[in-house]
Amino acid sequence: MLIVAASVAVMGLLALFLIRPQVSPNLVSISGEVTAVRTAKGVTFISFVPNDFIVVSFNELSFEPMNHTLHGRLQEYKGKVEFVVESYD
Repeated sequence: MLIVAASVAVMGLLALFLIRPQVSPNLVSISGEVTAVRTAKGVTFISFVPNDFIVVSFNELSFEPMNHTLHGRLQEYKGKVEFVVESYD
C-alpha cells in the first residue's frame, strides 16, 4: 500500500510539473482594444480585448481607451499568465 501511495504521489508531482503554462522570456506584441485602465500602488491594470489574460504595466505609461499594439513579455504570477507591457503603439 505504501509503494502504491508513493508511486501515485510521484506521478502527481510529475504531472503538475509538466502541465505548467509555458511563459516566454521573448518580447511579444499583441493588438486589441484597451477598454479600461486603473492604477493601484504603482501598477497599471489594463482591460484588454480580445485576450484572456491579465495585462499590467509597471512603467508610467498612459493609455487611452482605443486600439493599441502592446509590446511586452509573458510571465507567470500566482499561477496565472499575465502580459507585462513595456511599450505600446
